[in-house]
Amino acid sequence: MYINSKTKGSENMARRKRIALFTALPEAAHGQRITTGILHQCRKYNYDLFVFGSMTHLEFPDGEYVRAEGNIFNLANFDELDGAILDTSTLIGDRSGETVQSLLENLRKHPELPAVALEIPIEGLPLIENRNEGILRELCRHVIEVHGKKKLCILTGQKDNPTSESRLNVMLDEIHKH
Repeated sequence: MYINSKTKGSENMARRKRIALFTALPEAAHGQRITTGILHQCRKYNYDLFVFGSMTHLEFPDGEYVRAEGNIFNLANFDELDGAILDTSTLIGDRSGETVQSLLENLRKHPELPAVALEIPIEGLPLIENRNEGILRELCRHVIEVHGKKKLCILTGQKDNPTSESRLNVMLDEIHKH
């Protein structure tokens, strides 16, 4: 999906900078939030946003189907990009690891291209993390103080996932304070 935030009369201007977002399931709540935030910043700085998103979660059990869905990422022309954002929290689900490895190979061929990973570290890329601590603490306080609950069940995500572990630690800390 190509999102152009041009204003009228801008056709005579120099080529706008282009940022690519690589994600899976862009229509899910996470994808919408990330895309909306990036698009807001692209509009602010007069950039174009290219979204390359598979429409199936990469953990889908049919490997051939996942490989076919992952082909969307091969459509990106890295020579025409000015930056890349890898939504790693959605891309690492590919059991074979081919999706992320293919993207990293393309980035290695373009060492001058600025690129970042979102939420989960990937070799050699700067990491942008969500700041979830405040909302997680508020959630715990609400359940305890407003609803009077004493036993909480926490589903944070995959074990050994840095984001999941961080969520768990924040929530346990807030629960223990009460």
